[in-house]
Amino acid sequence: MISPANGYLTLDDIKGIEALGMVVGGNAADLVPLDASGATLPFFVTADEPDNAQLQPDGTYGPCVTPAALREESASLRKLSGGRPILRNFGRGIVEPDWVGRGKCAGSRDDYYPDAIASVDIASFDFYPVMGNDRLEKVADGARQLRSYIQKAGGKQAQWGIVEVSAIKGGPAPTPLQIRSMAWMHVINGARGLIFFPWQVGEKGERIREDAAFLNPDVIAGLKALTSEISGLSSAIKSPEDVSFAVKSPEKYSAMARLYKGDAYVFVVSESAKGAKIEVELRDFPAESVDIVGTGSSAQRDGSKFADDLNAYDVRIYRARRAALKQANRM
Repeated sequence: MISPANGYLTLDDIKGIEALGMVVGGNAADLVPLDASGATLPFFVTADEPDNAQLQPDGTYGPCVTPAALREESASLRKLSGGRPILRNFGRGIVEPDWVGRGKCAGSRDDYYPDAIASVDIASFDFYPVMGNDRLEKVADGARQLRSYIQKAGGKQAQWGIVEVSAIKGGPAPTPLQIRSMAWMHVINGARGLIFFPWQVGEKGERIREDAAFLNPDVIAGLKALTSEISGLSSAIKSPEDVSFAVKSPEKYSAMARLYKGDAYVFVVSESAKGAKIEVELRDFPAESVDIVGTGSSAQRDGSKFADDLNAYDVRIYRARRAALKQANRM
């Protein structure tokens, strides 16, 4: 793994990252000439989690960073970024606005986040349920909330999400199935970029291992499969054409549908530890077949309606092919 000198990127770091086929976000303190960094440094990042209480020089905590101060930070970065987009990442407050770690800003919602988002090009948030022994579905809750804040900010910002992939504080690490579930919770609820958190850190946030996610071969294999899966479906995910559809389930779920090259794609993730029995109806789309992507099997179908059973936090992606129109014979 790359270990930037003094915590900041250098040109040697950029060359190493480029050799791995990865990209990285820069910041104002990095020691990188932009004209030499190329596509390896495609965006700049602001100071992390400004919505939390901020550590002061005397060791106490002050309030969150004001939107006015965030606008100034964004303006300063734009002068350095060479036209690269600016990303701002928020903390646990996106999921739990009343979280005590926000200090005096606890409870601030619409009076804070839309204005804090408006001065950047990309907005993301981090929430680590496995580390905190919390409910996985809160990731989906946070993604929906971030999407709402972006819309209130004017809707011009891209939405990204940060995914827990390591034993962040040395405790349990998420399984490949949990990682896949969290990633799709982000994507289905609006994210068009994902950042994987691979480190182990201490109680004060200091990095202990930068390669913590790579100590488990199953996680490595799962991440490769996940990135291949999402990349292979990226054109369908980004398609501007929606499909009218309805999902029925007694349990919580996230779902979206897209039309791509004449086929309807339906993406569903269970938001329940109980799993979910789902019934899907494609409206105004006569389906000839419904395949479950990546499994080699088909969904139980009745015309353009189909049903399926999802395990706990499971992900299903369906591809429905349009039935050919039947033409009457002409004499």
